[in-house]
Amino acid sequence: MLFLATKAFSQDSPGFKEYDQTTWRLYQQRQWDSLIIVGKQAMASGNDYQYLNTRLGVAWFEKGNYRMASRYFGKALRLNQGDEFSREYLYFSMLYSGRSGGARSVTNGFSEAARQRLQLKSPVRPAYVYVELGPLNTNAINSLRDSYISGSDSIYGELNLPGNAFYFHAGGGFELGSFVTAYAAYSNLSLDRYERIELGDIDTIRRSYDFNQHEAYLNLSVEPVPGLRIVPSFHFIYNRSRPIIATYNQDSAAYNFHVKSYTNKDIATGIALYADFGLFDIALHGNYATLMNKTQAGGGAAITWFPSGNLDY
Repeated sequence: MLFLATKAFSQDSPGFKEYDQTTWRLYQQRQWDSLIIVGKQAMASGNDYQYLNTRLGVAWFEKGNYRMASRYFGKALRLNQGDEFSREYLYFSMLYSGRSGGARSVTNGFSEAARQRLQLKSPVRPAYVYVELGPLNTNAINSLRDSYISGSDSIYGELNLPGNAFYFHAGGGFELGSFVTAYAAYSNLSLDRYERIELGDIDTIRRSYDFNQHEAYLNLSVEPVPGLRIVPSFHFIYNRSRPIIATYNQDSAAYNFHVKSYTNKDIATGIALYADFGLFDIALHGNYATLMNKTQAGGGAAITWFPSGNLDY
């Protein structure tokens, strides 16, 4: 009871009625610039309440600054979770500023009537399919097929060149509720390789073989609250080929050649955190990988500024 009484007293304190009446009048007259100025003055004087945040949100929205608008609508919702007017405006503020994940998380609080009016689709569904494929051509083999490779000493020379390839990638995006989206994909690279070995001036080996690479990729985008996104990812790579391996025997002073079945499995994982601070986005990311039997780790950070509060340049 003491808490409720304190809140009631703060809104009836000197200045509140004047600020409330003025911002309401400016809101009705659609004087957005003046409303923003007076609204900021009201907040600086300690008058911070749901309706003032909603009015400021509408003012910024009408000016096309959707990022500033979402800031005030989000605050209005924190003061009153049942404010569907602010929730709907927050949804479009997120959508119009390119933050579709945040828009989806806002829909979790919509009533069924609002969902039908906005024609929102089921929160669990396939979102899209992406496929790309095609040949990758090169003239590397033809340009070097008959070149002299034994060097100035005319003892030994070796070439291992990439030839033509075919690439295939298929993936799909999925919406797994209001807070989670996923992308899963598979890709394959089938590559012709060409080996040529010279001993002295004699072509000893000319041979083609296949290099095959399979990849699986998965990432999740989790946005528990609008403006905070966590993105873990996983990438698996499997390579298979059968190249010729040359070894030199010191005792017999001769080269030995044999075909070796080669396989390699690589894994890359990462996690990224994106946070929305009004006109700024802050991103932090880290990754860990085992690539070609070597361990790698890294991280980074980025700040993105949206001076207009939208996607305009």
